[in-house]
Amino acid sequence: MTGSNSNPDSDFNQEQVRPHSVESEESVLGSCLIDHEGVGRIADSLTPEDFYSQRNRLVYIAIRRLHERGGPIDQVSVAHELGDDLEAVGGAAYLAGLVATTPTSVHVRHYADTVTRTASQRRLIKAIENVHSLPFINGSQPHELAELISDQILAAAPRPLGFATEWTFREAVDDFLEGAGKPKGERFPTGFQHIDPSLGGGLDRGSLCILAADTGHGKTTLAMQWAVDWATEGRNVEVLSYEMTAVSLVQRAIAARAGVPSLSLEDAVRNQSADQAAIYDVAGQLSDLPINVTTRVRDMNSLEGYVRRRHRSKPVDVVIMDHLQMLPMSDTQHRVAQMDDAAIRLKRLALDLNCVVIGISQPNRSGLNGNKRLTVSALRDSHGIGANADVVMALHQPELRDKAETRQKVVLHFAKNRFGPDGSEQALHFDSSFSRFREWSGGNSK
Repeated sequence: MTGSNSNPDSDFNQEQVRPHSVESEESVLGSCLIDHEGVGRIADSLTPEDFYSQRNRLVYIAIRRLHERGGPIDQVSVAHELGDDLEAVGGAAYLAGLVATTPTSVHVRHYADTVTRTASQRRLIKAIENVHSLPFINGSQPHELAELISDQILAAAPRPLGFATEWTFREAVDDFLEGAGKPKGERFPTGFQHIDPSLGGGLDRGSLCILAADTGHGKTTLAMQWAVDWATEGRNVEVLSYEMTAVSLVQRAIAARAGVPSLSLEDAVRNQSADQAAIYDVAGQLSDLPINVTTRVRDMNSLEGYVRRRHRSKPVDVVIMDHLQMLPMSDTQHRVAQMDDAAIRLKRLALDLNCVVIGISQPNRSGLNGNKRLTVSALRDSHGIGANADVVMALHQPELRDKAETRQKVVLHFAKNRFGPDGSEQALHFDSSFSRFREWSGGNSK
């Protein structure tokens, strides 16, 4: 149902009342107070921001905190958790009223669905209002503005795209048995013999993988090497590049496959050298690969809208972001908080589209040590990137080398791995002049 303008604790002060259902919000909270397991059934889909009522939002935040700590959830514990906010929500009497007026806790998911649906409607209305001024941006082309408007609206109310979020155990068992009978090709192998076994054969769909390294250690090169390998197998790859142009990425790919130094490619073509035939042959092969590169994604809303739009046109298998720290951010929120939010949204994107999302990341200043293993805590501007990622792979040089040396020994190791043991590693041969990685011929670290 829709409330009225008289709602005293509404966050919205608009002439037109925004869609909401305070009764459903109260039933969600009452259900959680009646049955402490109720919050576990809705925590992944219902966020505090979905609540229209400010006091209901505060109560839900307190309930979630207790749930995350594994503590009891009842009127007394929630009242204590609210602390100074208890009076603002209406005191202990309001909590008691939530329990008294909730008909049953069995339908907590139904109540939560109503809350999330009306929240999406409010976000959609706000997005439509925000795009009114976009057509008047000087210098913008109509098709660019149309894409930006579409991105903003899609991000405000994303639609599930054929990927289930709830299963009975029977359905989950059937899915497991069906998947177990499929060939290993359903995963995305890295091609390195000591890495893939730790991933169960490769990166899994629905996972967020972070590839981290200091500048010059080859993280973009490695990600694009995987992209070309996977696209060669018919996987559709989207590359969101904030650092390099599509031409620069193609140049590296051609150099790696043709065996011609990247800085010599143009001279080889221009002067019709002996390498020209190999370059044209590889260029022809790359031209047919299902890889799309964009450098125009503006923020997380645009990123989500763009990828979802591409997915509707042709299912996306892999998304590569190069790199996370160059994603434009708002000046109104702390950067760490924004990066944490971006990591959560990237993980949800991977789940919604049933694809692999690879985010390339830089370390913070404390991690800028050429021969030092990078840890999850060393990722720049974030605590949530590592927390929400399924896999964090990091590259480091075990020995300091002359920067002029193009052939280096680089070790790839797991700083985090939800699919197997942390700490697995492999020594790689990184040849920056040819923009490629190979297994280290001198032996691998275990």
